[in-house]
Amino acid sequence: MSYTQRLLERQRELGHPVRVGVVGAGQMGSGLIAQIERARGMEVAAVADVAPQRGVDAYTKAGRTGVVVESDVARAAELVEAGQPVVIDDGLQMPRLPVDIVLEVSGVPEIAAQIAYASLIGKKDVALMTVEADVTVGLLLASVANAGRQVYTICRGDEPVECVKLVEYAEDLGLTVVAAGKGKNNPNRPTDVPEDVA
Repeated sequence: MSYTQRLLERQRELGHPVRVGVVGAGQMGSGLIAQIERARGMEVAAVADVAPQRGVDAYTKAGRTGVVVESDVARAAELVEAGQPVVIDDGLQMPRLPVDIVLEVSGVPEIAAQIAYASLIGKKDVALMTVEADVTVGLLLASVANAGRQVYTICRGDEPVECVKLVEYAEDLGLTVVAAGKGKNNPNRPTDVPEDVA
């Protein structure tokens, strides 16, 4: 069963699309908001960003209208229940909203860890994009999620996970992987040897 089929099946079960709460509306967050808004079976129910206008702009670029910036969390929760797109300015409040999963995209490891932990304690599933938070406290977050019977996962799309997926793909093809790593954002220096970059 495809992702879309599973999302649509869950939408039928819930009576509404899977409600995603996105924390962080910067470059990566805005891109994810646009992708989620185009997917069937899920929607961005709320966005949290310290600069609320970024959340409004991300929603607008994704084609959503009627976006409300709301500082009162109880009122924001009512708006989410009514299907109104909401922006709040405090990601730690996201677990108090009626979202099904919190997608953390802050890019700040300490904040990401706090939001993921608060979300798990608040009985929300968590998908983390800030890989630095996962490599430091991911085992703790996974333990909290397991104890509460929630989902905690690192998202595909950032370099470490994509690198692993490429290695798995190569191995599935029967190839022997002898090295894998990240090279983007670095000058092209094809003649370098390890000593040159140490």
